[in-house]
Amino acid sequence: MKKSRIKIILICLGIFILGACTKQKDNQEFVWNQINTDITLGNSSANHANRGLICGKDGWIYFSDYNYEGHLCRALPDGSNKEVLLEEHCCNLNVIDDCLYYQSEKDHSIRSYNLLNHTLTILVEDAVDDMVVTSEAIYFITDTIEKINLDGTGRTELLEKGEYLYLDVYGDYLFYTTLTDGIDLYTISSEGKQNTLLLDEAKGAVVIEDNIYYTGVEDNLLYCYDAKEQAMKQIDKGYNVNVWQDKIYYIKEKQLCCYQNGQSSNILSEFFAEYIDKSEIENYYIHSDFMYIIYSICIDGVDSTQLISYHLVSGQITLL
Repeated sequence: MKKSRIKIILICLGIFILGACTKQKDNQEFVWNQINTDITLGNSSANHANRGLICGKDGWIYFSDYNYEGHLCRALPDGSNKEVLLEEHCCNLNVIDDCLYYQSEKDHSIRSYNLLNHTLTILVEDAVDDMVVTSEAIYFITDTIEKINLDGTGRTELLEKGEYLYLDVYGDYLFYTTLTDGIDLYTISSEGKQNTLLLDEAKGAVVIEDNIYYTGVEDNLLYCYDAKEQAMKQIDKGYNVNVWQDKIYYIKEKQLCCYQNGQSSNILSEFFAEYIDKSEIENYYIHSDFMYIIYSICIDGVDSTQLISYHLVSGQITLL
């Protein structure tokens, strides 16, 4: 009887120690250098932050063509050889291998379209608020944050139910915004471990390499947080950041601006000219040396939305 009692105590002690070790492992301090960056994204983080209406791969761009009823199209980067792939409105476009992954604007489900055999598959029937596709899995927001394999199997919840606003992925870590106690940015591993608060009151946060760009909730100022050096830099008033070479692009007062060497300029002022007060940049995307810009404009009382390409080297503008 005495031996049995000692055995039970030892088993309980072992369970307690194992539980303590597991808890300690799950609560390791998050270190930026531990991120594995070898994982491929189906679209850039900056493009995804702007609803992912354009992505590119293997010499093609895939986009929701606002000059053609908003249907999903494919073209060369300069807009030539354009063809319609799907007659529907899509967002959060991603390309991994030979598959295009996207959200349907009709019901916000997650779907895949095989570019070789042209088959369409619904992977998540639920209405999804946001999603990111990598070479490892699809991560998405419902009333929690979940992941699923690229073939639609292995659906797994990573976080408890809550108010999640936005999702980003860098390497094997997820970055998400929660509305629980303000608009705060957290990070968590792709396995659902090491949940860590990174930034308070940071809306529109996007991770580009080792920098996190975001807009302050109170002041609407655009900031760059160097996560490796843990240093903060103020850029300008604005939002929706994208980076090409050493230039930082963003939207300010409905116009597209470029920040370089401490100076900011409106890069499309000549293009809009007399319509500068009647036009508004809605979204923009960068792939290779091209920027793709969706803007609305009012001319003679008529509103329209158009999509143009802007070559970042030559400055040439083309209607897609």
